[in-house]
Amino acid sequence: MLINKIAKAVLPLLLTMVCFNANAQIIDSFPYFTGFEGTTGTLHENYPEGWTSEDLNTNSFNSSWEIIKNSNTSQNARTDSSAINVFSNMAEDNDDWLFTPGIQMVEGATYTLTFWYNTIDFSSSEKLKVHVGGEAVSATMGASSALWSNEQLDNTTYQEAVVVYEADSNGIFYFGFHAYSSALSYVLLIDDITIEETGNTIGIENEADGLEVEVYPNPSVKKLNVRTNNLKVRKKMVKLFDVRGELVYQGSFKGVSHEIFVNQIPHGTYYLHVFGEKGEVHDISKVQVGF
Repeated sequence: MLINKIAKAVLPLLLTMVCFNANAQIIDSFPYFTGFEGTTGTLHENYPEGWTSEDLNTNSFNSSWEIIKNSNTSQNARTDSSAINVFSNMAEDNDDWLFTPGIQMVEGATYTLTFWYNTIDFSSSEKLKVHVGGEAVSATMGASSALWSNEQLDNTTYQEAVVVYEADSNGIFYFGFHAYSSALSYVLLIDDITIEETGNTIGIENEADGLEVEVYPNPSVKKLNVRTNNLKVRKKMVKLFDVRGELVYQGSFKGVSHEIFVNQIPHGTYYLHVFGEKGEVHDISKVQVGF
């Protein structure tokens, strides 16, 4: 009798520990990508390896972050057949967290999180923040300032968001998505998440094709010059993001140089991305405008 009681008490704990360990993953090679494919069903326990969530809502009419498939009537995924989504709470504001696997970060390196979001219904206005922290726990991560936030997500087709984080120490860190939409909104979907790592210096060489990038002057008050060394990469694209991940400039060029006039944008810190012909990232440079 006593053994049976002990077994009943210990078994749930053992199962919890097994599930936690089975879902453990550390991202230490880049780029990392997930489109939430390869899952079965639509329940939250079918997350990709290493992903976890935390649902802080107390109302019983509640839905947390869950994998969702395409259906006969709805194209939910941006690509392929799956995405991840959270429905609005029926009686209270959402308070739902979704955490990436742990990421091995190096002090001074830059980590770029790219994701695509959609609300499907034009009448829906969703709210989302992205944080970073040393634990995949809302209590600690939520205490830090958001790296990216938007309280008026109402697009009915997928849009891209870019979050740039420069690590201030070595260690394992997590990105956290916090959905906090008002009650009786509708649905927020996320798909095609990429995490990339680059150094924190200008002119990072891409080993695949030897493309080197130089950005000057930095700081800049009028224009930025982007110069490359390799004509084999015939077409390059440049994008300039502010610290919230909002795109403020986009352009392309086929030669070795490109000019960006920055005297019309607000003073501050920005991140310049240089992409190759296939959309691969060759360089991420932190630049100062107006200083």
